[in-house]
This record gives sequence, structure tokens and C-alpha cells, in this order.
Amino acid sequence: NKLFLLLAAILALVYYDYDVKGFVSYLRAIGAVVLLSLAFSWHGFEKFLHAPVLQWLGRISYSLYLVHWFVIYLVVELLGQTLSLWQLILIIIILSLICAELMSRLVEYPCINLGKKLLRKVP
Repeated sequence: NKLFLLLAAILALVYYDYDVKGFVSYLRAIGAVVLLSLAFSWHGFEKFLHAPVLQWLGRISYSLYLVHWFVIYLVVELLGQTLSLWQLILIIIILSLICAELMSRLVEYPCINLGKKLLRKVP
């Protein structure tokens, strides 16, 4: 029963129909409420969220957000005519995750740490 609610919530959050934007906004809101209620009430969902791969994705999510369009553009421009759609998708996912990991380690978290050090010096 809770698994069904989880799947319904995810579908509500990701479904998009350009013709009925207002309705889809309500679906997303309902999906978010269902996900939050599951997060607070279902121990299995909390356990699921603590899976190492999801923790890692959460750690690199901002960097992934920043780099994924650049990776998509480069891969499609360089390899778009030579590979199948599924090959392109696989390459885009792998390269996006690698670039996001590198960016989070080399840029994002060092900058966060620098900001914390600078804030400690402010009276």
C-alpha cells in the first residue's frame, strides 16, 4: 500500500503535460505532500533514503544540476550522429555523474569550506 503511494507520488512529481499546466502543478503539490508524509511515517522509506547511492546523489546533486546540460550538449554535438539514443543516454548519465563528483570535490565543497572559514573571521 505504501509502495503504491510512493510510486503515485513520484509519477505526480515527474508527469508533465503542456496542455494542462495548472492541473499538473496540483499533481506535483499532491506528490510532494505524499512523499513528505511517507518520509515521516514509513520506516522503510527512511531506510531507503539512507541508501549509500542516494546519499551520494544528494551530496553531488547541486553539481549535477549545474553540469548536466553542458554534458548533454557536448555529447549530443560530438556523438549525436554516430550513436543510438540509448548509447547517448548512457554516456550522458555516466559523464554527468563523473563531472558532478569532480565538481563537488574540486569546486563546490572547497568553496563551502572557504566560506565557512571566512565567516568565522567576521566579528
